[in-house]
Amino acid sequence: ATSYSQDPMLPIIMYHRFKPDYGVGDPLIFTQLGDFQKQLQRLYDNGFSLVSLEDWIRGDLTVPDGRRPVAISMDDLFFADQIFLDQDGNPSPKSGLGLLWKFSQEHPDFGFAAAISYNMGDKLYGNIDLGDRFIVSDDDSWKDALSRAIAWCVEHNAMPYNHLYLHPLLTKTAPADIQY
Repeated sequence: ATSYSQDPMLPIIMYHRFKPDYGVGDPLIFTQLGDFQKQLQRLYDNGFSLVSLEDWIRGDLTVPDGRRPVAISMDDLFFADQIFLDQDGNPSPKSGLGLLWKFSQEHPDFGFAAAISYNMGDKLYGNIDLGDRFIVSDDDSWKDALSRAIAWCVEHNAMPYNHLYLHPLLTKTAPADIQY
């Protein structure tokens, strides 16, 4: 049994979008994949291992001996730069969760878990990899690609949590306008 002398605390690091290591993008929203790789390595080197948000809520901060718990969350999914599956159904390291997955496979004691907050009503999912970017197909096949990405996340402990359907700014929304 674990006994805590105070409420257990957990650092939660939140990301939004990811981009290649070149080009322009709002640094408050976009994280370069190279920087994300360095941040993961720094967390690992400093003794952190991932726990899921669900485990933390249940009070389970179990990590390998000598390591400390940390959680990663991602906001405003689903974009292909956050999770993109290749033709074999594996997450591409050109996406944030794909890079996290690759890192966890190379460092099993780091683990793999992410809390991903989705909002589905304000975007299409890029299902075509052009090498340096993802685009949306002209047909509805992006919907199947999105379904596969969501299923992969659930099956691999990147748990989706509801954000809001059309991503409204609640501070600018009248209470009567907030409906299911």
